[in-house]
Amino acid sequence: TGEAFRYLKSLFQKRDIEKRYRAIVVGRPKENSGVIDKDISIKHGSIKRTVHEGRLPKKAKTLYEVAEDLGNYSLVDVYPKTGRTHQIRVHLNAIHNPVVGDGVYGGKPARVSGIERQMLHAYSLKFKSPQGKELEVKAPIPEDFEKALEALKSGG
Repeated sequence: TGEAFRYLKSLFQKRDIEKRYRAIVVGRPKENSGVIDKDISIKHGSIKRTVHEGRLPKKAKTLYEVAEDLGNYSLVDVYPKTGRTHQIRVHLNAIHNPVVGDGVYGGKPARVSGIERQMLHAYSLKFKSPQGKELEVKAPIPEDFEKALEALKSGG
């Protein structure tokens, strides 16, 4: 309904929705879990975002936790605390662990044979209903993500 749409939209705007993502990244973060607290701005002369000096910097904060070590790659759970454009991709690249398949921010190291897209998946949204009940909506991990994960686990 229109009312439900407006309610959910307001939750996103107020950042009252807890978003959880799963990503396959290049390498292994230095810490098993951490906080990436770096402003994101628009890169000079580009539409790309950056954590380095750029136009219109905005506060951005992302929490992460390594779920599984895959050798040259890692499976990471990611929790953005702000909602900046490309925030997860920019922040993971800033700690030298770009999302696999992200040719924009990860460049050549992120390109993996047989993987056609970014290995980043929004798997859970938590929020309160208008009545105050805690709700969670989950999305299953897509088949191509699972296949990529299995291939990387087996050294592929």
